[in-house]
Amino acid sequence: DLNKTNDALYCYEKSYKLNPLNAESLAGKANCLDGLGEYEEALEYFDKALEINSNCVICWVNKSITYHKLKDYDNLVLAMYLGEVPVELIPPYLDEIRKEKEALTQELIEHGCRRKN
Repeated sequence: DLNKTNDALYCYEKSYKLNPLNAESLAGKANCLDGLGEYEEALEYFDKALEINSNCVICWVNKSITYHKLKDYDNLVLAMYLGEVPVELIPPYLDEIRKEKEALTQELIEHGCRRKN
C-alpha cells in the first residue's frame, strides 16, 4: 500500500542521513522507488548503494529486476554478470537469463578464466 511504501521511504532516508555509508538504506529506498514505478530513480539509488558496497548481491539482483521492468535487457544481463549474481538468486521468470549465465560461466571455467564455485 502507498502509505506503507512512503513510510518506508521516509525511514530509509532518515537511516541514510544517520549513516551515509549504509548501502542497505540506499538499496531499500531503491526498492521502494521501484515499487512505485519510479524505475530510473530506483536505478540511481541502486548505483549509489553499489558505490558503497559493490559486493551487495541483492542490490545487483534487484537492479537487474528493475532493468527487466524497463525492458532494458542488455543492462539486465550486464548487471547480472558484473554483480556475479549466483544462478540460484536469479528469479524464475528470468529463466532464459539464468541459462545464458550458466552457459557462460561454464565456458569461462573451461577456458580457465573463472574458478568453479
